[in-house]
Amino acid sequence: MWHALSVEKIFEMLNSSAEGLSKEEVKRRQKIYGKNRIVIKRKSLFLQVLEHQLKNYFLWLLIFAVLLSFYIGEIKEAILIAFVIFAYLFLDFLQQYRSDKIISLLKKETEYDVIVRREGIEDIVKASELVPGDIVILKQGNKVPADIRIIQARNLQVDESSLTGESKPVIKENTVLPEDTPLAERKNMLFMGTYILKGYCEGIVVATGNSTVLGKIYKKVEEIEEKQTPLEIELNKFSKFVTIITSVIILITFFFVLTLGYLTIYDAILFAIALGVAVIPEGLPAVLTVVYTIGLHKIYKKGAIVKRLDTVETLGSVDTIFTDKTGTLTMNKFTVRKFWYNDKIYEVTGEGYEPTGSIFFKDNPINLSEIDIFIEACLNSVDTEIVYENGWKIIGDPLEAALIILAYKAGLKRKLEKIYVFDFDQVRKRMSIINKKGDKYIAYIKGAPEKILEISKYILINGELENIEKYKKKIIDICENFAKEGYRVLAIGYKEVGENKIYDLDEVEKDIVFLGIVVMEDPIRQDVIEAVDFANKAGIDVVIITGDHPETAKAVAKKLGIETEYILSSDIKKMSDEKIYEALKTVKIIARADPEDKHRVVRIFKEKDHYVAMTGDGINDSVALREADIGISLADATDIAKEAADMIMLNNSFSSIIEAIKEGRRIFYSLKVFLIIALSINIGLLTGILLFFTFLKDVILKAIHILIINLAIEGVNAIIVGSGSVSEKLLYTKPPRKIVNKKFVLGIIRNGIILGILAYILIILSNSKSPFILILFFAATQYILFIYYQIKFGIKFTDSKYFYLGVLISLLIILTLSVPPLNQYTELSISDIRDILLVLISSFAFLIIKLALYKGQPVPELHHTSANSDHHHNK
Repeated sequence: MWHALSVEKIFEMLNSSAEGLSKEEVKRRQKIYGKNRIVIKRKSLFLQVLEHQLKNYFLWLLIFAVLLSFYIGEIKEAILIAFVIFAYLFLDFLQQYRSDKIISLLKKETEYDVIVRREGIEDIVKASELVPGDIVILKQGNKVPADIRIIQARNLQVDESSLTGESKPVIKENTVLPEDTPLAERKNMLFMGTYILKGYCEGIVVATGNSTVLGKIYKKVEEIEEKQTPLEIELNKFSKFVTIITSVIILITFFFVLTLGYLTIYDAILFAIALGVAVIPEGLPAVLTVVYTIGLHKIYKKGAIVKRLDTVETLGSVDTIFTDKTGTLTMNKFTVRKFWYNDKIYEVTGEGYEPTGSIFFKDNPINLSEIDIFIEACLNSVDTEIVYENGWKIIGDPLEAALIILAYKAGLKRKLEKIYVFDFDQVRKRMSIINKKGDKYIAYIKGAPEKILEISKYILINGELENIEKYKKKIIDICENFAKEGYRVLAIGYKEVGENKIYDLDEVEKDIVFLGIVVMEDPIRQDVIEAVDFANKAGIDVVIITGDHPETAKAVAKKLGIETEYILSSDIKKMSDEKIYEALKTVKIIARADPEDKHRVVRIFKEKDHYVAMTGDGINDSVALREADIGISLADATDIAKEAADMIMLNNSFSSIIEAIKEGRRIFYSLKVFLIIALSINIGLLTGILLFFTFLKDVILKAIHILIINLAIEGVNAIIVGSGSVSEKLLYTKPPRKIVNKKFVLGIIRNGIILGILAYILIILSNSKSPFILILFFAATQYILFIYYQIKFGIKFTDSKYFYLGVLISLLIILTLSVPPLNQYTELSISDIRDILLVLISSFAFLIIKLALYKGQPVPELHHTSANSDHHHNK
């Protein structure tokens, strides 16, 4: 509402004046409004982790196993499983804590000083001490500390890109606007978190802290519910399935043993529950945590931070990426590539803001004196500075910085004395700077080519002034051709003006001399072309969503192999959700987009059952970032964007997103294989115990032995799962929506029955009831299954040294638990060499049976639809 009121009315409503508030009134208001800070209602990190994990059905399954173990008197086993639960929670907490620490270092310091007028006296106070009604004075470089209504302004330009997504400086002034004026067009308002680029202003604080536009966006982000990962959803379904199976096994076993007449009713209940516990893969949470942690570390080395452990797996399921252009696909460092001067096109080498490079004409070095007039105009037409602080940094406009670097490459670094500046505005679309050169005063004017042409009367050709009329069509054609190639084009001219105390803008920008055209490019990152190519082949749609001109976006898309058809933000706003979704099946560019467009397309695609990644760096991007399955912020993004994001790109490159997706896919397929192996072993244990009990009247394996297999051996295998590489074919294959299906379940049962029968035969052949050889057998067959699925599925477990380390550690664990003093607790003893040989023979027999069963055929439990047929639209 403040933008629609006069300053006088606002003074009246806030009981303030141009002289500011009294100190007593400030203290009173601070008690009412509190500190000028955005307060985020966050639970402690431990509570966040606990709350997240309590939604994990598998954790409840483990708690169920603890309670059952206590009930049947297996205290040691119950304590061991409880320890696993706490270790799992602790590892999750530790990783989250590490991520938060790194992210906190990336966030900017929020406490800063501001000039305020109170009781007619200007003073410097902390921004957090401001209250509504305070009079604030802001200058170039200041961060806007609150929402402020402008009282007076001089040449005021503000960077609102973090809030609106619009990269151009916004001109601000004191005026009264209609009530329905959109936020991005409220030129009489300054918003918390934006920056003053140029000029001076006085304003009155109208909102602080959580009441600001920024604060309301934070609140909106907080209200979006936490997302579940695809694997979480599947594991919850799987855990329910295991619970049902466990219950069925307990009931069937109870009635079965009663029928055999071996046990009393009470003993039959205990035996049935013990078997039920055997079905639960207690080592799975620990394995998941270790595998995710390894994945996070790999992604970090590739240039990104992932906040939550299980987010790694979600990355592998992403099928649509909505990405910014500037800074993500491109370097966000404008570079002059060419310029047209004296009816010649010159070429410029070098990248970014490094002042190294050369200037050529038709591939030949030039005498720099032939372009000195043009270069001098470039250097002195800017109101930006470049400083060296651990690399070249700009203070001002990136486009102007490119002109300075061009001058540096030409050997000109000394600027003329600046006398007066007529700032750029959206109507004139040009900027004039008057400089003193000796006893002359020269105005250098730059801007949009059509706007420079309309005020030009002459053109400088071979040192002589000619009438520009016969050159206009050629200049327009040159500019249009460069624009179609994706270049940003500026025109530059000059005019000699007299010495005046006051310059008239209309007079300065009249009948000027046209000098030439500067052709700039924001270069594509070198690693992005390969990354986009992977996305195209891997069934991942890449959609460029940018605030830039469509022709610029088209040129970038063409170079990257992305479809160049585009749709404008203005068109999207007129379309229904269904039409937008249909359009984006073929259109891969959304141009002139704003943050609301981002949020909308994310919502639409999620409703259509896609897994969506979205990049963003601005304040208003934060809602879309939180809504997306994977929100990705840039390293230099606003704090709220980092808060909302799931992943932060440290190098800001699109390639780090693709590397993270590759890691997500590797983890998904590796975990799927591990799930099959772990559950096959558990079903094998169950089958074996039932066979032992039925025919030998002895279970042989006790609860402690089952836990050794489930925790110690399978836990060690987490290193193998986390370190295995996958084939290129798998990386290009999008993970299926469902892990647990009929073929998956039947494959596990089939494996388990074969294992159980082999375990029974092993006991018969060994002529001993040794739990040692059974533990050794089930450990060995785990590694046999790793090898088998490597052959059949393409996950290269044995290529890693950790595979052999895992085998060695498992063997050492079994041997250590089988000798004094530990064997008095485990009831294990090392068998003779003959039994160990039988274990090896039985294990390899299992491999031969598996290979024989599916010779030349796909493995049913691993079979699923391809990337291009599962929830992916045609390209």
